[in-house]
Amino acid sequence: MGLIYEVTCLFLLGYVLSRRSRHFRDIGIRWSLKDVGVGLVVAVVSYACYWLGAVALNILHYAIFQTPGSCPFS
Repeated sequence: MGLIYEVTCLFLLGYVLSRRSRHFRDIGIRWSLKDVGVGLVVAVVSYACYWLGAVALNILHYAIFQTPGSCPFS
C-alpha cells in the first residue's frame, strides 16, 4: 500500500511540474541506476537487521520465560 501511495505522489508531482513547464531535474531530483542499487542494498540490510533483532528477542524471551515467544515469521 505504501508503494502505491509513493508512486501516486510522484505522478501528482510530475503533473504539477508539467503544468508549470518544469521537470524533476529542475527541483533537484535525478534518477540513476546507482541510486536504485543503493536503495535495494539498504532495503535488504534493513530487513536482515529486523530479522536478526526478532530472532534475538525470541531467544531472549525463551531464556527468561522458558516458553517460545511469538515469532513474526510463522
